[in-house]
Amino acid sequence: MNTSASTSFNHAGRGRSAARSGAFRKSHIASCVLSVLAGFSAHAAETATNDQPLEAMHTTDSDSTTDAVANVTVTARKREEFVQDVPLPVTVLSGADLARDGAATLSDFAEKAPNLEVSATNSRQTSVSLRGLGKNSANEAIQSSVGIIVDGVVLTQAGMSWGNYVDLDQVEVLRGPQGTLEGKNTTLGAVVITTKLPSFKPEYTFTGSYGSENTYDIKASATGALVDDLLAYRFSFYDTKGDGPIKNIYTPLGGTWEGPDRWGTRLQLLLVQSADLTARLIANYDSSNEFGNLSPYILDPTTFANGAPRTITYSSRLARSYFGGYVPLIGPVTSQYVDLNSAKALPVNQTGVSLEVNKNLGDYTLTSITAYRFNDFNFRNDFDYTHFNIEQMSGTLGNNRQYTQELRLASPLGKAFDYQVGLFADLAQSHTLSRTLYGQDAGAFFATNAQYAALSKAQLQTSLNGVYNTTEVDPTSRSTAAFAQGNWHITDRATLTLGVRDTDETVSTIYDKISTGGAGVTGGALAIRTTQQGDLYGHINAGSVTNNSVSWLVNPAYQLTRDLSLYASASHGTKSGAVQLDTNGNSANVKPENSLDYELGFKSSWLNHALFFNANLYETRISDYQSNATVVSASSSTGYTSLLTNVGGVELRGLEVDSAWYISSDLHVNLGASFNDPLYSSYNNATCPVELNVSTPCNFTGKQVANASRQTINLGLDYKRSINDNAVGHVYLNDVFRSRANLSTTLSDYTWQGSYSVVNGGIGIVSHDGKLELDLVGKNIFNQRYAINLAQYSNSAGVAEFYGDPRWVGLTAKGKF
Repeated sequence: MNTSASTSFNHAGRGRSAARSGAFRKSHIASCVLSVLAGFSAHAAETATNDQPLEAMHTTDSDSTTDAVANVTVTARKREEFVQDVPLPVTVLSGADLARDGAATLSDFAEKAPNLEVSATNSRQTSVSLRGLGKNSANEAIQSSVGIIVDGVVLTQAGMSWGNYVDLDQVEVLRGPQGTLEGKNTTLGAVVITTKLPSFKPEYTFTGSYGSENTYDIKASATGALVDDLLAYRFSFYDTKGDGPIKNIYTPLGGTWEGPDRWGTRLQLLLVQSADLTARLIANYDSSNEFGNLSPYILDPTTFANGAPRTITYSSRLARSYFGGYVPLIGPVTSQYVDLNSAKALPVNQTGVSLEVNKNLGDYTLTSITAYRFNDFNFRNDFDYTHFNIEQMSGTLGNNRQYTQELRLASPLGKAFDYQVGLFADLAQSHTLSRTLYGQDAGAFFATNAQYAALSKAQLQTSLNGVYNTTEVDPTSRSTAAFAQGNWHITDRATLTLGVRDTDETVSTIYDKISTGGAGVTGGALAIRTTQQGDLYGHINAGSVTNNSVSWLVNPAYQLTRDLSLYASASHGTKSGAVQLDTNGNSANVKPENSLDYELGFKSSWLNHALFFNANLYETRISDYQSNATVVSASSSTGYTSLLTNVGGVELRGLEVDSAWYISSDLHVNLGASFNDPLYSSYNNATCPVELNVSTPCNFTGKQVANASRQTINLGLDYKRSINDNAVGHVYLNDVFRSRANLSTTLSDYTWQGSYSVVNGGIGIVSHDGKLELDLVGKNIFNQRYAINLAQYSNSAGVAEFYGDPRWVGLTAKGKF
């Protein structure tokens, strides 16, 4: 729960002065501007109306320093409401707190919200999970179970959130199926990111940081009026760059890895033609060119679980005489050094434009949000993790684009029944080309022991040298939906909220798997090549599938006292299936995912609104959960491949706590915690971990779900004290704790991440007017090593780990004018 600032999206209130009589000139300018804005895709300003009965219930004589939470407003239900009055499990992170902590990415936000986890090793490998579910990436055919919404625009691919966010207003984390109020339907929840509006009052801000690994970070923004009381702008910019913590020991290439290298800009225009018509145009561009995507090997077992020796391993391949006694880097050393000869930076470029228009029709408000987003990427990895020419290039290039249109009509508040209805349509198109280019040393590495013994050095080199394998995958999704949600105010204290959504979605995918290059070979050399090529099934239109689904919500709430409210909800959500082929080119379509969710909770305030304590019990039952899984593949050279599959059933049960305590005007503490029991309720066809050395399925029913921790705790402390008449000193600490979780869908014994805590904090001095600030900031202060991703070993790879950011310490200066 964020308690540091109140937020408001009542643009009509800001524009009352623009409605003065005799403003013909302004009206004419507004008409011209609207004509220009209508030519763009875009995103709109949230027009909200204060709910007077609820506001009156929070009228209090308490000191303002202890009434902060009651003044935090959210738009989780597409209206401006006090966070304590929203009968839903929602966590709110304020822009002020996020800016203070230097939190600018999805991963940063996850360190502050219970039961929220983000894996973002690069734009394509970005995924968001809630309550332990939803971690899926690097598969454009699947849509997220957890939605990401940025200024009202739904992102169909989580990777479109890649980049830094500047001028944040707040972040809301919503739990449970979504879709009866807006945008795209999701089965587990949504992360709603809202940035600050343009202001008619001029303001200029600047933040500069410099710290560990020669890292600098610059953020700047400017806002003000272009035409008084009519047209305002906001321009934001960020640039961050630095060395990485991992050094490349192969000197011809050299360099460091996992350092930041990204920048972006954002331009907003806010038109307030009158109290009844507003429009907000947003255009953004983000770019990164980072050396990353490393998952080096930390272990390469020599035996299976039963003690039987492994006849061929990653290490034994490199121990062959061909490689001259080379010893690969394996183990903790990989957090400091790698040996790469062909990896390159991973460029990502993203653009977006959106237009949101709000029009009051009497007491009703009509909202239109039109948006376009595009991103492209080109990943050029060196996944053999040696300086030999084994895989000269591996990785995926591609792009994602989406078009969305939303129309929403909101009825007036203050009556026995209020409602919102809407329509939503989107088109999402992706193109990916996964490729591997083999070098002259590939044959000696990928040969079996028998092939290696039988072939000459020349035969080994020609077997794969210059061979270029590619797999093109082009998924498309088209969706249309109608949704409605209404609130029946049975009494002044009792409200029943009902919602429904009907969605039609068509998904299709085209594949093309081919191999080119390489000299002509026969015999054992050809056998090596054929194994690496797999089944070259060529161009296949895998067809299309149309799904119709109905989502619904039943949400009763009761205000027991002014400071205690109770709520419950039952909801159902559905996510479309996917069209895909397996490694042999056979149909392997994925069924739709269905979620049935129950919530029971309360929201309360104590000690004259100095202490806020909210708790929520939940049970979520998911059938045909869509998960990227490691599956056995006879045509794969490693014996395994990654494929999207349906897990028969998953059940989540738990308790979430969200609280804030204003101990004094100088000291406040935030605590968020979750106690989760994530189990496979039905999963009898799971892939067994490789160490069991079996090809038959395993039964994971009753086991802890992969990637899901049982406990997460987020604790924050903020203390400030006046130093003199001109300055205030402050100290803040944030700690995130996660209990152990298995980070592989095979539940291998080698892919457990143990419990860990990451502590961030800072100490600084701020001028009394808040315009100048200097901080000493630390992230991961105790240098905790922890894995974001872990993958089991294969016959040509070790246990792979992508680990979280190490300690960073730096100075940050902020100015506001």
